[in-house]
Amino acid sequence: NIMPVLLYLVLIGFSDVAVCVHDGISQQVHLSYGENDSEMIVTWAMNSSSSSVVRYWRRKLGEDSDESIAFPYWIRQYNVSQGVRIVHDYVSPWFYSAKLGPLQKGSFYEYQIDNGTRHFFETISEEKYPITVAILGDVGQTNFSKETFNELEQYEPRPKSVLLLGDLSYADGELDRWDSYERLAEKAFAEIPVAVLPGNHECEVDSTGNAFTSYRNRYPPSGIEAPEIIAPGNFDYSEYDAIFHYDFGASFYAYTLGPVKVIALNTYVRANAGSRQQAFLERELACTDRSVTPWIIIGMHAPWYSTNAKHRADTELNTANHRAGLEDIIAQGGVAFVFAGHVHAYERSHAVCQNELDNKCPVYITVGDGGNRELLYDAWPFANKYEPWSAYRNGTRYGFGVIDFHSDYRATWKWLPNDFNGEPRDSIEITNPYFATVPEQSFSLSPEFTFDCQANLVHEVNRRAAFSSANNYDSTPDKGKSIKSRQMLLIGIFCCLLFIVIATTFHAFHNAVDHPHFSVLTNSELELVPSSTTTYPKSEQESALV
Repeated sequence: NIMPVLLYLVLIGFSDVAVCVHDGISQQVHLSYGENDSEMIVTWAMNSSSSSVVRYWRRKLGEDSDESIAFPYWIRQYNVSQGVRIVHDYVSPWFYSAKLGPLQKGSFYEYQIDNGTRHFFETISEEKYPITVAILGDVGQTNFSKETFNELEQYEPRPKSVLLLGDLSYADGELDRWDSYERLAEKAFAEIPVAVLPGNHECEVDSTGNAFTSYRNRYPPSGIEAPEIIAPGNFDYSEYDAIFHYDFGASFYAYTLGPVKVIALNTYVRANAGSRQQAFLERELACTDRSVTPWIIIGMHAPWYSTNAKHRADTELNTANHRAGLEDIIAQGGVAFVFAGHVHAYERSHAVCQNELDNKCPVYITVGDGGNRELLYDAWPFANKYEPWSAYRNGTRYGFGVIDFHSDYRATWKWLPNDFNGEPRDSIEITNPYFATVPEQSFSLSPEFTFDCQANLVHEVNRRAAFSSANNYDSTPDKGKSIKSRQMLLIGIFCCLLFIVIATTFHAFHNAVDHPHFSVLTNSELELVPSSTTTYPKSEQESALV
C-alpha cells in the first residue's frame, strides 16, 4: 500500500529520508512475519520521532544484492495514566514497523535500522522440509529468562519462528518494564521472528477500563491484517473473569510458515457462539488448503489440559469458557498440537479430545516454564493418581520446546530444559492427525453455512458470527456460568457448615460454663500435632506416565 509511504514522506520531508541521519538510536528490535512467509516485519523503538527507515540486502555466495529500503507503515506512541492496575504515569518511546519484501526463499538477509546494528535472518527454504518452530511461555525478565533466551539463540537448527504464549514482560502496571523486557529479548528476536499472543499479565487495565495498551502498541499482528476492534472492559482477578472486547489485530490471528499454519488465540476475550474469535477459528480451519499447508498448530495462554494445582481449567472462568467454545471445533480440524503457558511448569498430554484418548485429536502441551519472577509451579496434587491423558510432567526446570516438521506426515516435539545443554528431557514423534481423519479430510461446519474463502477475512468472520448467534449454532453450555453456580452452591454449603460449627461451639462453651466437670485445654496442654506434608513426585519419577 503506497499511501502510508506517501503520508510518511509528507510528514517528515523527502530530504530527511534520503539522508536518514539523526540522533536517535534504535532499540527493542524484533522481527515477525507479514501476510505470508515472504514478507518480514521489523519493529523497533526510538526515543524521539524521527525519519527512521530500514535498509536490507540479500546475502548469497558472498555477494550482496542491491540495497532496498523499507519505510515504516505503522508509527505510534502511547501514554497511560496511573490507576487501577497501572502503577504510575507512563509515556512510551516511538514505535515503528516496516515491511521487508517480497523476500526470496532459502536466503540470508542482512538489515540495518538507520545507522544502527546490523542483524541477520534466514527465510523459509524453497523445500518444504525440514522446518523448526520454537515454543516459549511466561518468560519475564529474570536471570532464568536470560538463560532461556540464551539457549534459544544457540539452538540448532535455528527456528524459523518462535511462538510466545503470553505473559511476556511481567510489567504488571510498571510500564517502563516493557522497555527493559524488550531490550532483554532483542538479541534473540531481532534475528528469529517472533509471534506473540496475550496472557493475563498483558491485560493491564487502566482507570478508563482500557486494556492491552502496551501489548497492542508494541506488536503488529502476523498474517493477514485485520483492523482491531477494541472497547473498555474489566477483569475480576479473583476468578480470572475478564470481560473485554478485543478482536482481530494481535488479539487472535494466524500466519503461515511454508507447510505450517500457526493460529494464535486469546483466552481473555469471548469465544462462544456469535463471537468473532470462534468464527475466526472456524474460518481458518475451513479455509486452509491442507494439500499445501498440511500442519496446523494452535497457541493460547491458559491450558485446558493440566494436572498442576495452579490455574486449574475448571476454576478459572475465562479458561473454562474458552474451552467450551473452541475445543469441539479444534477436535474436528486435524490440529496437531495445542500449546499453552500460564502454568509455570511443563506438561504433555497424549492425543486427546474432551478427556478421551483419540489419535485424530491434538497433543496438548503446557510450556509455561520460560523463567518469570513468579518461579516454577512444582505442585501436582494428584501425585499418585494421574489423569489417563497426561503423558509427562515436570515442574522443576526452566526451558522451552521445539517442533521439527519432517514431512507432511511426521513431526517431532522436544522439551529442552535450560540445564540440559540442548538435549531434550521429553520428546514425542507424532503422525499428522489430519491424515487420521480419512476419508473425511475436511473441516465441516453446520450444513447451512459455507465460508467464501476468497472474500475479506473480517467480512467472513462477521458473517459467520452473526449466523451462529442468530441460529444458536453452538449449544455448548456456558461453563463459566456453571462454575459460578457451583461456586455459589459451595459457598452456601460452607456458610451452613460454619453456622453449625459456631452453634455447636457456643453450645459446648455454654455447657462448660454451666458444668464445672468440663474443662478446656490451655495452649500449654495442647497436643503437638505435626503439620501434614505432601510429597510431590520429582522429574525422575515423572518421566513416563503411560
